[in-house]
Order: sequence, then C-alpha cells, then structure tokens
Amino acid sequence: MRLLKSSELERINKPGMYRVAFGVYLRVAPGGSKQFVQRIMVHGKRRDIGLGGWPATTLSEAKCKAICNRAEVLTGGNPITSKCALRLVKRRNTSVPSFKDIQKKTLESLKSTWRNPKTGKNWKESMDNYVTPSIGNKPIEEISREDVLEILVPLWNDKPNLARKLRQRISAVFKMAIAYGYTESNLAGEAIDGALPKQKAVTAHHRALPYSRVPKMLEAVVNADASIAIRAAVCWITLTACRAGEARYATWQEIDMKHRIWRIPGSRMKASKDHRVPITDGMLTILELVKSSRDDSDYLFPSIKKPGSPLGENSFSYLIRQIGFGKVATIHGLRSSFRDWAAERGIDRQLAEQALAHTVQGVEGAYFRSDLFRRRRAVMKQWNDHCTKRCAAMMREILAG
Repeated sequence: MRLLKSSELERINKPGMYRVAFGVYLRVAPGGSKQFVQRIMVHGKRRDIGLGGWPATTLSEAKCKAICNRAEVLTGGNPITSKCALRLVKRRNTSVPSFKDIQKKTLESLKSTWRNPKTGKNWKESMDNYVTPSIGNKPIEEISREDVLEILVPLWNDKPNLARKLRQRISAVFKMAIAYGYTESNLAGEAIDGALPKQKAVTAHHRALPYSRVPKMLEAVVNADASIAIRAAVCWITLTACRAGEARYATWQEIDMKHRIWRIPGSRMKASKDHRVPITDGMLTILELVKSSRDDSDYLFPSIKKPGSPLGENSFSYLIRQIGFGKVATIHGLRSSFRDWAAERGIDRQLAEQALAHTVQGVEGAYFRSDLFRRRRAVMKQWNDHCTKRCAAMMREILAG
C-alpha cells in the first residue's frame, strides 16, 4: 500500500483506510468525515488511537503525534492513558473550546438532517436543561467519564427515553470534538455501558380506535364545534391513512386533480421517498370544503390563528379529546385502525404496507419496486366507503351550505 501525500487527502472520499505514514492511516467514514488513526501495539495488544480529524489536524501534525505515541510505548508507557499526543493539540490550540462551543457546532451541523424544525429546539432545550449546567463551560478535553455518568445515571431508569436521547446527543458532541482533534475518545460511547443499568424494554403503542368505530368518530368530527380546516384535516388524515405531519404541511401544489393523486415529496416522508396517494370521492369533498379557506401559504389546511402557517401539531389531539374519543384514540393510531381493517378484509399485506408508506425490510423490500398504485386506489375507495358511511351526506351538506 503506497503512502498518500498531503495534496491527495482532499480528493479521497471513498470509505476505507488509507496509509499515510508508518502505522498511520486516514480513515474515511461512510458520511465523508476523515480522521487520522494510528495502529500500534500497546503492552502486547493492537490499539487504534485517534490522532485528530482532517483538515483540522494536518498530516504533519498527525505524524508528530504518532511519533510521540511510539516513544511513549518504547519507554513502557501507555499513550492512551497519558495522552501524550493530546498535549500536542493543546499546544497547537491555545484556546481549547468548551463542551458548549462544540455543542453549538454539532447542532448547526445536524439541522439540515431534521425534517421538523422543532427537533432542533428540543435537542437544544434538553442539553441546556440537563447537560450544559454541569459540563457546558468545561474545556472538552477536561471532561471525564464520571462527569457524563453523573448526568445520565440519575435519569437512566426514572426517565429512560430522555436519558437515551441525552446520551446520543452528548455522544454526537464528542464525535464532533474528535473529528476536529480536540479530544481522543467518546465519553458517552461504549466506554460507559457497564456503568449504566439495563433498562426495561417497554413498547408504547399509540391508542388505536377499533376500525368499526371510525365511522362514528368521523361523524363526531364533522359535527364538532371547530374550524373547517381542523375538521377537514382530521378527516383527510383518516381517509388517506397518512401521518399527521404529512397532512399538516400538504400544499395545493401537491394535488393533481386531473389524475386524482396527492404526491407527497420525499423530504416530508419518514422513509425519504416520494409517495403517491390516490384521491377518492371523499377526499375530493374535503378539498372542496377547504378551497374557500385557501391563502397565500398554499397549505391545504392553513392555520386561522397564524395566517400563512399550517395547523398546529396539537390541533388534532385537541379535537379528538373535544369529541370524547381522547381516551381511546390518537391521530397516529388511526393508521393502525386502517391496518387492522385491511388485515380483517384480507387485503394483501404489500398493498396495506404501501398504503401506509412503510418500508418493507429484508430481501423482500430490496427487490420490490412497485408502489402498487392502481391496486391501492381500489383499496382506498373501500376504506373511504367504510369510514364515511355515516358522514358522507353531512360533509356534502356542509359544502352546499
């Protein structure tokens, strides 16, 4: 394996290990990040020691750190615990950033990967509330495992979901710090597994209304004391079996009236793939209902309180509670109602999964390419007929009025 030169590092993008010096490699991750790694025998065991992320760490600096580590081993020391190479980083960086500095950089880099802007807000709030007060102002390389455990252990069983999210977020900050050469190890990674008690596996399902009661619920929705936009949106979500977020941000541009198709772009889909939904007669009625409230935002279901914005994410759950179904149903659980109905009716599994825009795993999913659109149109008509048998006439009456 020939040695790479400094001038070649930028154009190397294929994931893998590339030799750059004696025992020193450039590791290219699948995401494209690059880090210098030294492979060295320490007390009879082969170790991989991070030397810093490229380009924050130059090739010459990585070589210097590797020489320092080899000298440490030859004198009987352990470069992993003594962090001889890290001291070179300190000398190069007169001002080592704090955890809070790296946290901010990490948040900025992740923003483009989130579909919902509130994800970033929740990410920041959880870190500000539970992590920053303890270690936010500490230089990143001075933080210890004990510091991280003091944050996580008290929450690990009392608030397991929060604790797991915090660990992932702390880990992301340390990964960013490693990439830029400010520290050598991820203190929220596997190193602390043994100190965290095993959490009970609890599967929480959304409350799903039995499909036989869906027509009665929609009847109550149509008659509810709420804006047409909110009532129409709940009906739309039920008839399309879509996710609430897909409906909230739906626009008129996505509606193809000629071919009766709702085309949802992959940017709004959980699987990041474009999805087509056949528009039934019931859905056409809903579109006629909301056409009068169309505004400049182009949303199908615009907010009345905040013109130019979609309906709030809590609007649907509020309406379901208002009509007396809050204890037995959730807006997301209506997708399960559809799935149960499809199973009971003997609908082909692939058809039902495609209607829900689920990704089929394994070999079956790898080879299956069709979205079965024509067959799904017939299935959605049957589902719509089932759902609206008690309220179809009422919806038309509201439209006529």
